[in-house]
Amino acid sequence: MPSNSEDNHNARLQHKRIWLVSGIFVLAVIVFSIAGFFVGMRLGHLRQWVENQYFGKIVEVYADSIVLMDQDDRARTIFIEQETVIREGRRIVGRDSLTAGSSVIVVWSLNKGGEIEAKVIRILNP
Repeated sequence: MPSNSEDNHNARLQHKRIWLVSGIFVLAVIVFSIAGFFVGMRLGHLRQWVENQYFGKIVEVYADSIVLMDQDDRARTIFIEQETVIREGRRIVGRDSLTAGSSVIVVWSLNKGGEIEAKVIRILNP
């Protein structure tokens, strides 16, 4: 018949095993999550998380583009495509809402010609 000290020793060993297995499981989940994140970045599946943004004031408005003075005082020509979504608050608005002097945030990507193409333009309320 096992003594109390043997029972305590066996219980401690069992708790250590449970903690070890749990720790290995958590570590494996973390490693696979990090690996999946980097694979997704490499393959472009997480592009919406790393999309480029500019914040600034519109200084000129043209039929197919705007010139934005960004936070670094650089003029940026931003091309507006048919698919570009223009928002003011929660509303989707038309290109005629883009006026010189308006503060905007532009989410963009480079097109095949290397030009900055707006995906979303959000007009900020003054």
